Formats: sequence, structure tokens, C-alpha cells
Amino acid sequence: APGNLRGHGADSGGTLAVGSWNYRVSALTATGETLAGYPLYTEVADGENAIVLRWDEIPGALSYQLYRTENVDAQSASAYLLVDALTDLTFTDDGSESVDTAVVAPDGVRPLPPGSLTRWKLLATGDASIVEMEFAREGHRSTIATLTDRQGAEPVRRAFLYAAGGRVDTTPNSMYLASIERCEINLLNGAISEWTTEADEFHSPRAFYALMNSQGRLENPVPGDDPPQQCGDVDGDGYEDHECGGTDCDDADATIHPGADEVCGDGIDQDCDGQDTPCTCVVDADADGFISEKECGGTDCCDDGSEDVLGCTADTAASIHPGAEDIADDGIDQDCDGVDTKTECLDNDGDTYLDAACGGTDCCDHGTESVLGCTPETAADIYPNAGEICGDGIDQNCDGIDPDCGCADADGDGYEDEACGGTDCNDADPTIHPGAYDECDDGIDQNCDGFEPTCFWNPDAWPRPNPPPALGGSHDEADCGGCDPGEFECANGNCIAVALLCDTASDCADGSDETSCGICAAGEFSCYNGECIDGALLCDGSLDCDEPTFLVATKGDNSLTVPNNTGGLDTFEVCVVNENPAAGELGALLTWVPQQATSNHTTWGHEGVLYIDYAFNIGGATAESTATVAAAVHIWGSPFAATAFTQAGTEVLATDQVLETDGSAAGHMNIPRAYFTALRMFSRIIIVGGIDGDQLIDEVQTMKQ
Repeated sequence: APGNLRGHGADSGGTLAVGSWNYRVSALTATGETLAGYPLYTEVADGENAIVLRWDEIPGALSYQLYRTENVDAQSASAYLLVDALTDLTFTDDGSESVDTAVVAPDGVRPLPPGSLTRWKLLATGDASIVEMEFAREGHRSTIATLTDRQGAEPVRRAFLYAAGGRVDTTPNSMYLASIERCEINLLNGAISEWTTEADEFHSPRAFYALMNSQGRLENPVPGDDPPQQCGDVDGDGYEDHECGGTDCDDADATIHPGADEVCGDGIDQDCDGQDTPCTCVVDADADGFISEKECGGTDCCDDGSEDVLGCTADTAASIHPGAEDIADDGIDQDCDGVDTKTECLDNDGDTYLDAACGGTDCCDHGTESVLGCTPETAADIYPNAGEICGDGIDQNCDGIDPDCGCADADGDGYEDEACGGTDCNDADPTIHPGAYDECDDGIDQNCDGFEPTCFWNPDAWPRPNPPPALGGSHDEADCGGCDPGEFECANGNCIAVALLCDTASDCADGSDETSCGICAAGEFSCYNGECIDGALLCDGSLDCDEPTFLVATKGDNSLTVPNNTGGLDTFEVCVVNENPAAGELGALLTWVPQQATSNHTTWGHEGVLYIDYAFNIGGATAESTATVAAAVHIWGSPFAATAFTQAGTEVLATDQVLETDGSAAGHMNIPRAYFTALRMFSRIIIVGGIDGDQLIDEVQTMKQ
């Protein structure tokens, strides 16, 4: 059946009624008519009177049959013959033809189940020429940046595809590629332009690295859900859910809880100790109850004392394992998290939560903090997620309040007011509560998570159909100097009212108030990306120009050594995608900037996800030969800061140093992996496949935000 039937409304002088229409198309071949393709639902909008249809060519087709519903907005999906013996791959339905209700679109067994992919096609240019990159790039990384082109009468969305790094072959000791190629994707038909090589390259050749894109890092759209249950013992096994302070790692299964009988090698952690005991390899040389990571792929980073772990010796091995108390400043990594806890951050009250004063989360660690009910006697009972006792004058769970007993749900949405210990950040509006769908760019935090998601593309942010601005501005918090909020600083240092910006008169003695206005109206400011914002937002302490699009390259390898490959990179590089045609070609990459921060862990064949304010590097290889790959299980997060604050408290664009040194994330993968795939869908990271040792991995793991 012909695939990829597509159409759009048009004004072509026709009479087709406004509303929804359903179309299907089939092919006539030497052996008869094929099944009709999948239905296309498309609309005629106000001001339109026809629908332009296109479909893909079918090999062996002599002509095509087009079917349509009989009436506009039909309740039935049945389609009838509209026109036959078409030899072109396009047809404009202007309403002049009527359907023949005696001939119904031929159905039968669908050629593909719903959700199947259409045929793969080699990407081509608009004239159907197959496009090839300059280099073959094994182990390269790709990403897409979607930009708003403001050079025309109306803003247009454009998408650019970047292919960076990789290697052309497996010649030992030859350096990998440092170059980056770019092409543009036609968002109407999927064709691509010819590849062009970017002027700037990586500072270090890279393959099998992670390439991250800052677009969408703050987005987290999720559908609403049911009000959460109070933390309890859902499966009745005597252990409460770990997600709300308990110890049961799966509260939907009564056979899984601390102390349960562990079944080896079934991929399930029945006793909630963080590992599934393997059946074939159970080496526990130090008898600490944890299986050797080196010998069996378990979780004990120091089992026989020979492992390359901080302080790991035959004498200390039994005290080193996941969950062990990490003694500060003793040079030993007791809990296998890759670091030795420093003195400046301790758990003084013994509740397993570190002092908030040194970066931990315990709001009452000494018993002298200014927290409700915090005393040396109560300190051990006060920590995040502790059970809260209403009305006792003590903030047991470190949320800043002691709830009244009997907190109300004024708006009836199933969530109690956060003013008295609930989680509803607006108890007067039933559409606002945890789990609600959070509309992007509307200024309302519907799901009470403290974030306002950014729309992927919001045409309302550029409502004026005007000619292009003469770009070349900066951002609204740069060069504020001594000017007050609402004032513009001239190039010579003088301050003028923002109302005088771009009013066609030079109010600065040097004329700098009229140099980068373009189509920005009087009193508006032109950002570096061509966006016009209200001049009143200048130097108000908050960054109002949109954040640039950053590409972040992390770690990887720069060459192949044989027979054993143990090198790798620990470096990060960052560049910005150009959104200002006055500064260069739209979509071109600006200079790659090495980051001063480096990783504490050298890996390649890893994955990366840039989410909210962290660049996460996941797993990867630490050593490999032609026979085996040593894979990591850890996830490390590097703080990412696209904006920064001056000493005066003004928010500005960050310097070219936007990444910090990584640290261990709270969660790890369930098994070590290298050469795998990870992606983020809403608030989950999904991890697929990979290799560990000489074993290919067919498991998929999901991890919550």
C-alpha cells in the first residue's frame, strides 16, 4: 500500500468545506489494486478551500486511486473513491469532485501493525541526490538543534543536524577525528542539504564520547496522575516503600524486601541490598556479604584487597562495600562511591544524613540549627523524608514547617495545602497540584515542582510579522555598569532612559542607542539572537534574553591502542550554536571551548544526558581488549550553569566555563554497561543494551528523575 500520505489545507479557489477530512490512497499494478494505505486525517481551516495531497511512489504502480470520506467531519472513517487512474504523486482536492459511495477503499489484513516504521530511505537533497558526509565516522555522535530564523517577515523554524568526531577506521595508534559536519533538515519532507564542515574543530579528537544538547534541558512535560497514597506498606510485607522513606525497594511485590531470600541470577534484587547475587560467580573473598566486582561483576569494589580503590588492602577489604559508613579523611572509600568523605561534611547526629551546612541535606545535624524543634535530643529524628508528626512543634522532615493536624484540601484536587504540610502549592486552584500537566511558557507552575518548562518552539514569543532585525546586540544584563534598572548604558558610559532606545534619534553622544535596533520598536532592546524584549527589562537583575543553545562533548577516546586499550579522555568541551545571522551563518557552531573542569573518571563508550542543571555521564568502558570490555556501573553528574550571578546579585550569561567537575550521582545502573544507548523521556532515563566483559546485554533499565 502507498505510504506516507500527507496533505495540508490551501487557498486555491476551491469549494471544499471547512473542517476535517479523511483520505486514503491505493496503487493499481499489473496484478490488481493494492490495499489502501493508512488513513490521513487533515483539515481545511478558515480562509482555505482545498487540500493538497502527496504520497510516496510504489514500485510497479501503473496509477493510483484516491479515496475520501463522503462528508466533512464524518463520524465514520469509511473512505470512498474520489478519483481514479492518477499517474502523478500529488492531487489537489478543491471540492469539485464527489465520491462514489459504491466503491469503498479496499481493506484487508494490514501490511504492518500500528506503530510500525515505514520504509527506511537514504537521506537525499531536494533533487533526490543521495548525500554523504566528508568522512565515514564510526563512534561519532550526532545531535539536532532547532532554531528560530527571524530574517523574514515571520519567524521560521529551522533544524540543523551535526555529526561530530568518530574514527574512519581501526588503524592502531592513529588519531581519531576532531572535525564536525553540519547539514540542514527540510522539516516539510525530511530531505537534507549537502554536508558542510564546521570551521572550528574539537581541541582533542574524540570517538565513543557523549555529545549533549542544552535544548529542552528544562522541559519535563508529564500527564497528570492520581493523588499519591500516604506512604505505607502497599504489598503487606511489613516494609514501607523506599520512595517515601521506607526500606522496601519494590512495594508492589511482597517477596521483595530487606531480609528476603535472594534468588541468584534471576535479575531481581529480592533482599534490597542493591545487587542480584550471580549463580555462577559468588566470589566474596572478604566475607562481607558483597560479591566481587572485579571477579564477578558484583558490587564490592574491594574484595581481595588488590583492587584499584582508595585505601583498598587485604586488611581493609572487609570494611569496604556498598552501604558501609565512610569514615572522613582516612583515605579509604568504605562505601564504594569513588571518593573518601571529607571532614568538613559529617553526620553528627548519626541519622545517616550529612550536615546541610556543608552540602548535605540534614537541616538539624548538631541540634543547634534554627529549625522548628531542633535540639541535641531531637536531632537524630530530624532529616529529609522522616515521618512528620503534626502539631508537635518539630519539623521532622526538613520541609520548613510543622503541619497542623487536619490539613485541608480547599480546592478538592486531592492534595493538601503546603502551608500546613501538604504538597499543593496553590490550594485555591484544582488544576494546580503535584503531577498536573505543566504548560510551558505560561508563567504558572501547575505541577508544583518549582520549574517552569520552556516550550520547544513557541511562535507566540515572536508575534510581530516585521522585517529582520539588524542583529548584533548583547544580552539584557551585560554592560549594566552603574545604570539603574530601566536605563541603557551608552558605549561611553552615560545612562539614558530605555524609552529613548531605537527611537531613530541619537540620545547617546556616541549614537550607541541606535546601532543595533533593526525592527525593534522604540523602547525595546535587541538580544544577541535577534529577539526584541521590553527595554524595561534591561539591567533588572534577571536574564530575559533566551538562553543560547550549547553543545557539550564529554570524555571518550582519541586513538586506538592494541592489544589492550586503557587510555581515554577525561576532558569536556563546550560550544554555542549561532542564532544571530549578523554574526555568521545561522546554525554554524562557534568556537569550541575546553572546560577547566575535568572528570574524575576516564570512560569511553559511555552515554550522556543534559537535564535541568546537570550533565550526566553514564557508565562506559574503563579498559578493553579484543576479547573483553571492562564496563562501569556508575553515573556521574557535572553541574551545568548557563547563567551565573555577579557579586551584586545580577543574573548574567555564564562565562565560557559552564561545566564543573563531576561527582557521583545518587543512583547507578543495575548492571555495568559500555557501548549502549541512553535517552530521556519526560522524567525518566531509559538505558538500552550494551556490553560488559564478553557478554552482550539485552536488558532495558529505566531510572526516575
